[in-house]
Amino acid sequence: MGKASLLMVLGFLVIFGSIRYRLGRWEVRSAELLSAEYRRTMARNIANSAVYIALRNLREDFSWRPDPNPSDPLSLMGGTYTIKVEGQAEDSSLGLTTLRVTSTGTYWDISRNVVVLLQKTSFSRYAYFTQYERMRGGRIIWFVTGDTISGPLHTNDRIHIVGSPVFLGPVSSPYSPYIRYGDPQFLGGTYFGAQSITLPTDLAPLRYHASRGGWVVNTDSTGMDFWLNFQADGTIKYAFFNPRGRSRTPPSWNTFTPPASFNGIISVVGSRDLHVQGVVNGRFTVSSEHNIYIEDDIVYAVDPREDPTSDDLLGLVAGENVIVADHPANWDNCEIHASIMALDESFTVEHYDYGSPRGVLTVLGGIIQVRRGPVGTFYWGGKIRSGYRKNYIYDGRLLVQSPPYFPVYDENQIVSWLERK
Repeated sequence: MGKASLLMVLGFLVIFGSIRYRLGRWEVRSAELLSAEYRRTMARNIANSAVYIALRNLREDFSWRPDPNPSDPLSLMGGTYTIKVEGQAEDSSLGLTTLRVTSTGTYWDISRNVVVLLQKTSFSRYAYFTQYERMRGGRIIWFVTGDTISGPLHTNDRIHIVGSPVFLGPVSSPYSPYIRYGDPQFLGGTYFGAQSITLPTDLAPLRYHASRGGWVVNTDSTGMDFWLNFQADGTIKYAFFNPRGRSRTPPSWNTFTPPASFNGIISVVGSRDLHVQGVVNGRFTVSSEHNIYIEDDIVYAVDPREDPTSDDLLGLVAGENVIVADHPANWDNCEIHASIMALDESFTVEHYDYGSPRGVLTVLGGIIQVRRGPVGTFYWGGKIRSGYRKNYIYDGRLLVQSPPYFPVYDENQIVSWLERK
């Protein structure tokens, strides 16, 4: 073999040796990368599986927490996981009905985190909610030309429409609407075929929170109705008094000044009714096991329509009805700022079909009720015969805020799901 051939062979051996060395290193590196990717995938799968374990427990009991919290490392899929559940007590940046669930999955030397925000949605988000679109006697309530609903609407019944009402927010129902004639405008989208949403039937959660930082009033101790008159300075006048005919004003009042620790819940229990009026300064949810009568205007100290930074918010929750009283103070218009909830029947007007017209009934907030309640009667063509003409305005803040501890859905809603390294 000549010198040139020998040099060529040696050159090829050097080249092939270098290629083999590089291939060997690539094989080792590929194996290392594959192993690391496998460990990362397993850690991520463990973290996601752990979140589902937590969500299952929280679906059965929203108050569930691991013990200890965060949990000790627990075995799963050849690795380990921990779960931590944070709520209002641990993090004031979270809402009262919001939980943060953090799971950490570890496989060998690699860990991955999953953070899920979970909440129970408040019924106060609705501009309008009903279980039934019929009065107790079976009479259908219709949406008609001139009706405008500006926020979310849900009914577990069928919507009945005549003419061209306008729905500015999303509309949902398990059924398609019955349209007698006309052209309704659904500008916020429709979700017909949606699941029914179960209304709560128990005020026990509000009584519970009122007993732990709020105000519980038992009317059975006096045998008289309870009256609340909110004041613009943040105090509340109150009285025990049974209305007699047209004599509907307590002769004297006491004053309650909410302490700094007050959580905003006023729960009226016992066999008597609650009467409310005044100017609301602050955030309150007021509940009564029986009826709530609105004796006069009840409005916010700072109207959010004029100042969107207003922090005044009111929830009225009745075990039976919320009723606009047939009282001289309400005979010339009535204005109510609140999210209103009637758990047994309706939001309605006392003697709505009797007497002269009373003007306009303005509601800034939302109405949640079992059945639509009548607020007036009308001549053909729309002129008021008795009661009120409606002016219902949605308080847009209720999409992201709610009165304190206002009743919530039974179902949990996942707000966000974030995987972290």
